[in-house]
Amino acid sequence: MRNKICKIEKDKFLAAYSCYNWQNDDSLGEIIGLIPIKDYDHYEETPKDAEVFAETGIDGCHYCIINENENLSIYLIIPNMEADRTKYLIGHSITEFLSYILPIFGLFECVFDLNKDDFLQEVNNFYIDNSEALKSKSFINDLEQLRLVYNYPTISASVVYDRLKELNPLNN
Repeated sequence: MRNKICKIEKDKFLAAYSCYNWQNDDSLGEIIGLIPIKDYDHYEETPKDAEVFAETGIDGCHYCIINENENLSIYLIIPNMEADRTKYLIGHSITEFLSYILPIFGLFECVFDLNKDDFLQEVNNFYIDNSEALKSKSFINDLEQLRLVYNYPTISASVVYDRLKELNPLNN
């Protein structure tokens, strides 16, 4: 039953994000590293009962859903044997996850590597460097498709930084 809930959430995300086109460089997934995935070979760092629903497209990093004590948790898994930590809590629902990933363009790792001012500068730099792609029809279509299903709130990068620090106290 526990894994069934995670599977249902994964399938809902994949259906909501069915507009994703991996051949389009201006898609939301390619720009911010939210590439939907049906089948995934788990890394050693990936919890055994996790449902992997997306990858970043870089170094095997991926997002998964885990049912912990009857509550869903969304994690970013960074498979790196040399890292102190490879699992980061990113929210307790896909809606919460989306409300965090979108304002910071998927720059989750920077939250844990940089102080707040440097992080916000990194987000701003990303926006400037990718401003044309962020306005593309494909990117906007992907955003609208996900918002139709999840109706995630719009929050600032500063608030995302604070919330992710709260969710991951070992990284403060």
